Amino acid sequence: MLLQDLHNTASGRIYIVGNGPSLLSQNLDWLAGEQTFTCNRFSDWEGAFVPTYHMCSKSVVEKGLEPSDPPFQKYKFIGGYGDGAMDGWVYVRKRRSMPLSGLGDTMDHVRTKASQAFVMAQVALWMGYRDIRLMGVEQKGDGHVFDPEGSFIPFMPAPEGQVVYEWARLREYAEAGGATITDLTPDGMLAAVLPTESYENIYAR
Repeated sequence: MLLQDLHNTASGRIYIVGNGPSLLSQNLDWLAGEQTFTCNRFSDWEGAFVPTYHMCSKSVVEKGLEPSDPPFQKYKFIGGYGDGAMDGWVYVRKRRSMPLSGLGDTMDHVRTKASQAFVMAQVALWMGYRDIRLMGVEQKGDGHVFDPEGSFIPFMPAPEGQVVYEWARLREYAEAGGATITDLTPDGMLAAVLPTESYENIYAR
């Protein structure tokens, strides 16, 4: 399966679920029946569910730091630089100094200067989702849901200023195309530039 083949094959809302420790305080059973997109080592967490989609980074999978066969329902994506497709994965070519993508008629690359969730949001737009909700996307690099104390963090997060700037740009890009990005992460860094809402309030309605 090629990324081009997935253009506008979906609609509605999708939950992009990061690996932040805030997930430990949220009832993810409510996501049953929802479209979900997880990433990296999410499946290492004992409370993990089987998502609709999953994404990893090619270089990290090749080093054995992320699972080569993560659970998923529809597609698993692998992001990398240049041409580097892998069997069984939908390949997403990443570039640091290129325009944002996801709302056009072609998608040769995704911009990557913030985080995996940032890449996933562009992929979600490409697939046709227009209501994107973030969970567990602290963007602080101080622990994961499967390692709340942060005892094993192999990679340094992008600088805070860069992360906030890139997400602000992505919000503007998405809204210009009729899409919304809402942060449901408690005490997340992105509350500075994204509209926020309480996950509990959504499911209390």
